[in-house]
Amino acid sequence: MTSFAYRHLPAAVISAHGEDAQDYLQSQWSVNLALPGENRACYGLRLNRKGRVLADAFLLRHDSENFVIASYDSNADYLLKLLEENVVADDVDFSDQTKGMQIVTIWGDQSREVMEALEINTPQRGFFRNSELGMVFMGRKTCPENIDFLTNETQIQDLDSRLSSIEGQGLLRFCRKVQLEQSRMKSGIPAIPAEIGEADLPQEAGLEKVAVDFDKGCYLGQEVMARIHAMGKVQRKLSRVQIDAMKPLKLPKDLFIGSKKIGSLRSCVAPDESSSDVFGMAMIRREYLHEADENGISLEPSSSPEVRIISQAEEKIL
Repeated sequence: MTSFAYRHLPAAVISAHGEDAQDYLQSQWSVNLALPGENRACYGLRLNRKGRVLADAFLLRHDSENFVIASYDSNADYLLKLLEENVVADDVDFSDQTKGMQIVTIWGDQSREVMEALEINTPQRGFFRNSELGMVFMGRKTCPENIDFLTNETQIQDLDSRLSSIEGQGLLRFCRKVQLEQSRMKSGIPAIPAEIGEADLPQEAGLEKVAVDFDKGCYLGQEVMARIHAMGKVQRKLSRVQIDAMKPLKLPKDLFIGSKKIGSLRSCVAPDESSSDVFGMAMIRREYLHEADENGISLEPSSSPEVRIISQAEEKIL
Protein backbone atom coordinates (compact mmCIF):
# COMPACT_ATOMS: atom_id res chain seq x y z
CA MET A 1 0.00 0.00 0.00
CA THR A 2 1.09 3.58 -0.50
CA SER A 3 0.04 7.17 0.02
CA PHE A 4 -0.69 9.89 -2.49
CA ALA A 5 0.03 13.59 -2.88
CA TYR A 6 -1.57 16.27 -5.00
CA ARG A 7 -0.49 19.91 -5.28
CA HIS A 8 -3.23 22.46 -5.95
CA LEU A 9 -4.10 26.13 -5.64
CA PRO A 10 -6.49 27.26 -2.92
CA ALA A 11 -9.35 29.46 -4.11
CA ALA A 12 -8.80 31.79 -1.16
CA VAL A 13 -6.29 32.49 1.59
CA ILE A 14 -7.33 35.51 3.63
CA SER A 15 -5.83 36.93 6.81
CA ALA A 16 -8.05 38.43 9.50
CA HIS A 17 -6.57 40.52 12.26
CA GLY A 18 -7.74 43.00 14.85
CA GLU A 19 -8.95 43.20 18.43
CA ASP A 20 -12.47 42.07 17.45
CA ALA A 21 -11.43 39.40 14.92
CA GLN A 22 -12.60 36.38 16.91
CA ASP A 23 -15.87 37.93 18.11
CA TYR A 24 -16.75 39.16 14.63
CA LEU A 25 -15.94 35.86 12.88
CA GLN A 26 -17.84 34.00 15.60
CA SER A 27 -20.96 35.94 14.62
CA GLN A 28 -20.53 35.15 10.92
CA TRP A 29 -19.52 31.47 10.75
CA SER A 30 -21.35 28.30 11.75
CA VAL A 31 -18.55 26.81 13.85
CA ASN A 32 -17.29 27.66 17.33
CA LEU A 33 -14.10 29.71 17.02
CA ALA A 34 -13.69 30.32 20.75
CA LEU A 35 -12.58 26.82 21.75
CA PRO A 36 -9.57 26.77 24.13
CA GLY A 37 -6.07 25.92 23.02
CA GLU A 38 -3.41 27.35 20.74
CA ASN A 39 -3.32 26.92 16.96
CA ARG A 40 -6.96 25.93 16.55
CA ALA A 41 -8.16 24.72 13.12
CA CYS A 42 -11.91 24.79 12.51
CA TYR A 43 -13.86 23.93 9.37
CA GLY A 44 -16.94 26.10 9.04
CA LEU A 45 -19.64 27.45 6.76
CA ARG A 46 -20.73 30.95 5.93
CA LEU A 47 -24.52 30.78 5.69
CA ASN A 48 -27.08 33.38 4.75
CA ARG A 49 -29.92 34.26 7.07
CA LYS A 50 -32.06 31.51 5.56
CA GLY A 51 -29.42 28.90 6.41
CA ARG A 52 -28.25 28.38 2.83
CA VAL A 53 -24.57 27.66 2.17
CA LEU A 54 -22.64 30.55 0.65
CA ALA A 55 -19.04 29.46 1.29
CA ASP A 56 -16.82 27.20 3.37
CA ALA A 57 -13.32 27.55 4.77
CA PHE A 58 -10.79 26.40 7.32
CA LEU A 59 -10.38 29.06 10.00
CA LEU A 60 -6.88 28.74 11.44
CA ARG A 61 -6.52 30.70 14.67
CA HIS A 62 -3.11 31.88 15.80
CA ASP A 63 -4.78 33.79 18.62
CA SER A 64 -8.03 35.71 19.14
CA GLU A 65 -6.77 38.62 17.03
CA ASN A 66 -5.15 36.72 14.15
CA PHE A 67 -6.71 34.16 11.81
CA VAL A 68 -5.90 32.62 8.43
CA ILE A 69 -9.02 31.73 6.44
CA ALA A 70 -8.35 29.17 3.68
CA SER A 71 -10.85 27.71 1.23
CA TYR A 72 -10.45 25.01 -1.40
CA ASP A 73 -13.12 26.34 -3.75
CA SER A 74 -14.78 29.52 -2.44
CA ASN A 75 -13.41 32.39 -4.54
CA ALA A 76 -11.25 34.95 -2.72
CA ASP A 77 -13.05 38.06 -4.02
CA TYR A 78 -16.43 36.60 -3.11
CA LEU A 79 -15.22 35.40 0.29
CA LEU A 80 -13.74 38.81 1.07
CA LYS A 81 -17.06 40.42 0.19
CA LEU A 82 -18.88 38.07 2.57
CA LEU A 83 -16.34 38.66 5.33
CA GLU A 84 -16.55 42.43 5.10
CA GLU A 85 -20.24 42.98 4.45
CA ASN A 86 -21.35 43.04 8.10
CA VAL A 87 -18.40 44.93 9.59
CA VAL A 88 -19.72 48.11 11.26
CA ALA A 89 -17.65 49.32 14.19
CA ASP A 90 -15.69 46.09 14.61
CA ASP A 91 -11.91 46.31 14.89
CA VAL A 92 -11.10 43.70 12.24
CA ASP A 93 -9.32 43.90 8.89
CA PHE A 94 -9.11 41.39 6.08
CA SER A 95 -6.46 41.04 3.39
CA ASP A 96 -6.18 38.70 0.42
CA GLN A 97 -3.06 36.51 0.71
CA THR A 98 -4.03 33.99 -1.97
CA LYS A 99 -1.35 34.84 -4.55
CA GLY A 100 1.60 32.50 -4.30
CA MET A 101 -0.07 30.13 -1.83
CA GLN A 102 -0.50 26.42 -2.55
CA ILE A 103 -1.97 23.39 -0.80
CA VAL A 104 -0.37 19.97 -0.89
CA THR A 105 -2.82 17.23 0.06
CA ILE A 106 -1.48 13.91 1.34
CA TRP A 107 -3.70 10.88 1.89
CA GLY A 108 -3.61 7.10 2.02
CA ASP A 109 -2.53 4.24 4.25
CA GLN A 110 1.02 5.45 4.82
CA SER A 111 0.32 9.13 5.42
CA ARG A 112 1.73 9.01 8.94
CA GLU A 113 4.90 7.33 7.66
CA VAL A 114 5.21 10.16 5.14
CA MET A 115 4.90 12.68 7.98
CA GLU A 116 7.59 10.84 9.95
CA ALA A 117 9.85 10.99 6.91
CA LEU A 118 9.19 14.75 6.73
CA GLU A 119 10.01 14.92 10.46
CA ILE A 120 6.71 16.66 11.22
CA ASN A 121 4.23 15.41 13.80
CA THR A 122 0.77 14.75 12.38
CA PRO A 123 -1.58 17.44 13.75
CA GLN A 124 -4.48 16.49 15.98
CA ARG A 125 -7.97 17.02 14.64
CA GLY A 126 -9.05 20.58 15.41
CA PHE A 127 -5.51 21.97 15.52
CA PHE A 128 -2.81 23.00 13.07
CA ARG A 129 0.97 22.94 13.26
CA ASN A 130 3.25 25.75 12.18
CA SER A 131 6.23 24.20 10.42
CA GLU A 132 9.05 25.23 8.12
CA LEU A 133 7.05 23.53 5.34
CA GLY A 134 3.84 25.47 6.00
CA MET A 135 0.73 25.33 8.15
CA VAL A 136 -0.30 21.68 8.55
CA PHE A 137 -3.86 20.58 9.39
CA MET A 138 -6.33 17.78 8.78
CA GLY A 139 -8.18 18.53 5.56
CA ARG A 140 -11.50 17.60 3.98
CA LYS A 141 -10.76 15.78 0.77
CA THR A 142 -10.85 12.12 1.83
CA CYS A 143 -12.06 9.76 4.52
CA PRO A 144 -10.05 8.86 6.58
CA GLU A 145 -8.92 12.45 6.83
CA ASN A 146 -6.14 13.71 4.62
CA ILE A 147 -3.29 15.98 5.69
CA ASP A 148 -3.00 19.44 4.13
CA PHE A 149 0.07 21.68 3.91
CA LEU A 150 -0.76 25.35 3.27
CA THR A 151 2.47 26.71 1.84
CA ASN A 152 3.96 29.91 0.45
CA GLU A 153 6.24 30.15 -2.59
CA THR A 154 9.42 29.38 -0.62
CA GLN A 155 7.97 26.52 1.42
CA ILE A 156 6.50 24.71 -1.59
CA GLN A 157 9.94 24.30 -3.17
CA ASP A 158 11.32 22.64 -0.05
CA LEU A 159 8.22 20.46 0.42
CA ASP A 160 8.28 19.35 -3.23
CA SER A 161 11.92 18.35 -2.92
CA ARG A 162 11.35 16.32 0.24
CA LEU A 163 8.23 14.61 -1.11
CA SER A 164 10.06 13.67 -4.32
CA SER A 165 12.71 11.98 -2.18
CA ILE A 166 10.00 10.13 -0.22
CA GLU A 167 8.39 9.09 -3.52
CA GLY A 168 11.70 7.50 -4.47
CA GLN A 169 11.47 5.41 -1.29
CA GLY A 170 8.10 3.99 -2.37
CA LEU A 171 6.06 5.59 0.45
CA LEU A 172 4.31 8.12 -1.74
CA ARG A 173 3.05 8.69 -5.27
CA PHE A 174 2.11 12.01 -6.84
CA CYS A 175 -1.24 11.78 -8.60
CA ARG A 176 -3.58 13.70 -10.87
CA LYS A 177 -6.47 15.88 -9.74
CA VAL A 178 -9.03 13.32 -10.94
CA GLN A 179 -7.75 10.75 -8.43
CA LEU A 180 -8.18 13.14 -5.53
CA GLU A 181 -11.64 14.13 -6.78
CA GLN A 182 -12.73 10.50 -7.01
CA SER A 183 -11.46 9.87 -3.48
CA ARG A 184 -13.42 12.90 -2.27
CA MET A 185 -16.63 11.80 -3.96
CA LYS A 186 -16.26 8.22 -2.76
CA SER A 187 -15.84 9.65 0.75
CA GLY A 188 -19.08 11.62 0.36
CA ILE A 189 -17.42 14.99 1.02
CA PRO A 190 -19.17 17.79 -0.89
CA ALA A 191 -17.40 20.55 -2.78
CA ILE A 192 -18.73 24.05 -2.13
CA PRO A 193 -20.24 25.73 -4.11
CA ALA A 194 -20.27 23.14 -6.94
CA GLU A 195 -22.23 20.44 -5.08
CA ILE A 196 -23.71 22.41 -2.19
CA GLY A 197 -24.43 26.09 -2.75
CA GLU A 198 -26.65 29.04 -2.08
CA ALA A 199 -29.86 27.09 -2.76
CA ASP A 200 -28.92 24.30 -0.34
CA LEU A 201 -28.91 23.62 3.40
CA PRO A 202 -25.95 22.04 5.27
CA GLN A 203 -28.19 19.18 6.44
CA GLU A 204 -28.78 18.11 2.84
CA ALA A 205 -25.13 17.02 2.69
CA GLY A 206 -24.61 15.99 6.32
CA LEU A 207 -22.46 19.06 6.94
CA GLU A 208 -24.24 19.87 10.20
CA LYS A 209 -22.27 16.99 11.74
CA VAL A 210 -18.88 18.57 11.06
CA ALA A 211 -19.39 22.27 10.42
CA VAL A 212 -22.35 23.51 12.50
CA ASP A 213 -22.20 24.18 16.23
CA PHE A 214 -25.64 24.11 17.87
CA ASP A 215 -24.44 25.47 21.23
CA LYS A 216 -22.27 28.48 20.36
CA GLY A 217 -24.99 31.14 20.25
CA CYS A 218 -25.99 33.58 17.54
CA TYR A 219 -24.51 33.59 14.03
CA LEU A 220 -25.90 34.07 10.54
CA GLY A 221 -28.40 31.28 9.82
CA GLN A 222 -28.44 30.06 13.43
CA GLU A 223 -32.23 30.21 13.83
CA VAL A 224 -32.79 28.05 10.76
CA MET A 225 -30.14 25.56 11.87
CA ALA A 226 -31.75 25.27 15.31
CA ARG A 227 -35.22 24.82 13.82
CA ILE A 228 -34.13 22.03 11.47
CA HIS A 229 -32.17 20.39 14.29
CA ALA A 230 -35.30 20.36 16.46
CA MET A 231 -37.82 19.36 13.80
CA GLY A 232 -36.01 16.60 11.92
CA LYS A 233 -34.99 15.79 8.37
CA VAL A 234 -34.71 18.00 5.31
CA GLN A 235 -36.42 17.03 2.07
CA ARG A 236 -33.35 16.33 -0.08
CA LYS A 237 -30.10 14.42 0.27
CA LEU A 238 -26.76 14.77 -1.52
CA SER A 239 -25.91 11.22 -2.57
CA ARG A 240 -22.93 9.51 -4.11
CA VAL A 241 -23.72 8.00 -7.49
CA GLN A 242 -22.06 5.90 -10.15
CA ILE A 243 -22.71 6.61 -13.82
CA ASP A 244 -22.62 3.86 -16.45
CA ALA A 245 -20.69 5.76 -19.10
CA MET A 246 -19.04 9.14 -19.34
CA LYS A 247 -20.57 11.59 -21.77
CA PRO A 248 -20.40 15.38 -22.08
CA LEU A 249 -22.82 16.76 -19.51
CA LYS A 250 -23.79 20.32 -18.71
CA LEU A 251 -23.94 20.45 -14.92
CA PRO A 252 -26.11 20.59 -12.93
CA LYS A 253 -28.08 17.98 -14.91
CA ASP A 254 -31.68 17.05 -14.12
CA LEU A 255 -32.26 13.45 -13.04
CA PHE A 256 -35.39 11.38 -13.62
CA ILE A 257 -37.27 8.23 -12.68
CA GLY A 258 -39.51 7.68 -15.65
CA SER A 259 -40.86 11.12 -16.47
CA LYS A 260 -40.55 12.40 -12.88
CA LYS A 261 -37.77 14.84 -12.09
CA ILE A 262 -36.28 13.67 -8.80
CA GLY A 263 -33.14 15.76 -8.44
CA SER A 264 -29.98 16.94 -10.15
CA LEU A 265 -26.50 15.63 -10.85
CA ARG A 266 -24.11 18.21 -9.41
CA SER A 267 -20.75 16.72 -10.45
CA CYS A 268 -19.10 13.74 -12.13
CA VAL A 269 -15.54 12.65 -12.77
CA ALA A 270 -13.85 9.76 -14.57
CA PRO A 271 -10.17 8.77 -14.81
CA ASP A 272 -10.31 9.07 -18.62
CA GLU A 273 -12.79 9.30 -21.49
CA SER A 274 -13.01 5.53 -21.97
CA SER A 275 -13.51 4.65 -18.30
CA SER A 276 -16.75 3.20 -16.95
CA ASP A 277 -15.62 3.98 -13.39
CA VAL A 278 -17.48 7.31 -13.22
CA PHE A 279 -18.52 8.79 -9.89
CA GLY A 280 -20.56 11.85 -9.05
CA MET A 281 -22.65 13.65 -6.48
CA ALA A 282 -26.39 14.14 -6.94
CA MET A 283 -29.00 16.01 -4.95
CA ILE A 284 -32.08 13.77 -4.73
CA ARG A 285 -35.46 14.24 -3.10
CA ARG A 286 -35.74 11.89 -0.13
CA GLU A 287 -39.18 10.63 -1.15
CA TYR A 288 -37.59 9.06 -4.25
CA LEU A 289 -34.43 7.64 -2.69
CA HIS A 290 -35.80 4.12 -2.17
CA GLU A 291 -37.25 3.92 -5.67
CA ALA A 292 -34.05 5.33 -7.15
CA ASP A 293 -31.99 2.78 -5.22
CA GLU A 294 -34.10 -0.07 -6.56
CA ASN A 295 -34.67 1.03 -10.16
CA GLY A 296 -31.86 3.41 -11.02
CA ILE A 297 -31.97 6.96 -12.32
CA SER A 298 -32.09 8.39 -15.84
CA LEU A 299 -30.34 11.40 -17.31
CA GLU A 300 -33.29 12.05 -19.64
CA PRO A 301 -37.05 11.68 -19.08
CA SER A 302 -38.37 8.15 -19.65
CA SER A 303 -35.00 6.78 -20.77
CA SER A 304 -33.04 3.78 -19.54
CA PRO A 305 -31.33 4.14 -16.13
CA GLU A 306 -27.73 5.29 -16.40
CA VAL A 307 -27.12 6.40 -12.81
CA ARG A 308 -27.29 4.41 -9.60
CA ILE A 309 -26.96 5.42 -5.97
CA ILE A 310 -23.99 3.93 -4.14
CA SER A 311 -25.54 1.88 -1.36
CA GLN A 312 -24.55 2.00 2.30
CA ALA A 313 -23.13 -1.50 2.02
CA GLU A 314 -20.80 -0.33 -0.75
CA GLU A 315 -19.62 2.62 1.34
CA LYS A 316 -17.41 0.31 3.40
CA ILE A 317 -15.48 -1.05 0.41
CA LEU A 318 -15.09 2.05 -1.77
